[in-house]
Amino acid sequence: MAYTIDTYYETEIKVKGSKFIAVIFPVDRVEDAMNRLNDVRTHHPKATHHCWAYKVGCPVTGYRMSDDGEPSGTAGKPIFGQLEAFDVTNILCVVVRYFGGTLLGTGGLIKAYKDSAKEVLALAILKEIRPEYLYKVTFDYVRMPLVMAAAKRFPGRIVDKHLDQNPFLILSTEREDEDYLIPLFKSYVLGVEVDHAAALNPPDFKIEKYMQDA
Repeated sequence: MAYTIDTYYETEIKVKGSKFIAVIFPVDRVEDAMNRLNDVRTHHPKATHHCWAYKVGCPVTGYRMSDDGEPSGTAGKPIFGQLEAFDVTNILCVVVRYFGGTLLGTGGLIKAYKDSAKEVLALAILKEIRPEYLYKVTFDYVRMPLVMAAAKRFPGRIVDKHLDQNPFLILSTEREDEDYLIPLFKSYVLGVEVDHAAALNPPDFKIEKYMQDA
């Protein structure tokens, strides 16, 4: 079981003069997380550090963390550790630090970033999130009518698409049975039985599990 949030939360703590502002956002994709991170940087242009971590997907399809100039492992990792501890996904946590003039040391930094992330996550109202499995369909233009028709029959939904140069679809489903779903989609496009479709790999059409870039 995993959880997520549906709105923005913010908290602030002070440690030996340094101010740590922790913010969390709901995000669905890596691009959403990066856009929100840029928003925080714009809102706090004079901050010393903007340290962060995100997780996307259920099951997780992408994650990343950053110390943003703090000593390695003292900021991004403890922030990410709290995302793990609260079992949340589809979330970005940024901890903004305004340096107060006193060095905290490695242990002090780890504790400060951990406590900041923990405090903002403890404030949030969490909601259960259903598993989502993603598939990417790439195809030539001549296949487009059949691919779009197959997508309507597929037990899921289109969550992203590009129909110009190098067309593709990203499909989402709550079903986990990859060994059945891929041949099933192939059978819709190729007009053959599912068992036969499993062995076919035409050069102008492909469907595969999709992992977002971390």
